[in-house]
Amino acid sequence: MNSIIILAAGTGRRFSIDSNKNEIPKCLIELDNSKTILEMNLEKILSFNDIKHIYIVTGYKYELVKELLYLKYPSMPIIKTVYNPDYEKSIMYSIKKGFENIINESVLLLNGDTYFEKDIITEAYKISQKDNDAITLFGYLTNEFYNDDMLLNVIGGKMYNVGKDIINANGVSSGAIHMCNRGLQKYINTINLKSINKMEIHHKILKFISESGYDIDFVNLGSRKWLEVDEITDLDQAKRYNA
Repeated sequence: MNSIIILAAGTGRRFSIDSNKNEIPKCLIELDNSKTILEMNLEKILSFNDIKHIYIVTGYKYELVKELLYLKYPSMPIIKTVYNPDYEKSIMYSIKKGFENIINESVLLLNGDTYFEKDIITEAYKISQKDNDAITLFGYLTNEFYNDDMLLNVIGGKMYNVGKDIINANGVSSGAIHMCNRGLQKYINTINLKSINKMEIHHKILKFISESGYDIDFVNLGSRKWLEVDEITDLDQAKRYNA
C-alpha cells in the first residue's frame, strides 16, 4: 500500500469547554488513554513498513496538528501535512487536496475524527497486494444501527447503496475506503467533476460512482472495528480502545 490520506481539517466544536479558544481539530481529541485519535491511528499505520506516504489534510487550527507531529514524529519524513484553506466549504475540498499528490498508487482514505483498529489497515494492505482495479469500502454487516450511522445496502460483496436513510439497510460503513489502479483513477476522475463540490459527505462520491456502473467492493469486518468521535458521550466508548 503506497499512500494513506487522513482527512483532519474538521473542527471539534462539540468538544469545546467555554469558548472558541478551546476548540481543537477533531483529530486531536484525546481518547481514554490520553493519546489523540491521530496518534493512535498513526501508531497502527506506522507498523506497516511498506507505506511510503501519509498525507494529513489539515484546515482548522492546522498549526496544532503540525506541532503534535513535530513533537511526536520528528524523524518521520513519510508524514506530510497538506493544508486546505477551503476546509469550511465542504469535505470535498479536503479530499481533493489529499489527492493532489496521488498519481498511480494504492491509497487508503481515512477520516481524521475516527479511531480505526489495525484490522482495517491490515485488510487494506492485503487488497493492495492483489494489484486489482478495485474501490473497496470497509464496514460491518449488521441490523443494529446507531443514530449517526452511515447505512449501507450490500449484496454479494458489493455496495449498492449508501446514506443515512436507506430502506432495508444491512450494514454500516466505517468511512475507510481503499483504491487501486483503475479504481483509483475512477475515484480521482470523479472528485475532479465540478458537481462533486456540492456534496456534503464523501460517501456520496461512492454512491455517484456506483450509480455510474462501477462496482464498489465491500469488506465485512465482522464487528465495529472503528469509533467515530462526534460527541462527548462517544468518549465513554473509547475506554475499550486502551493501548
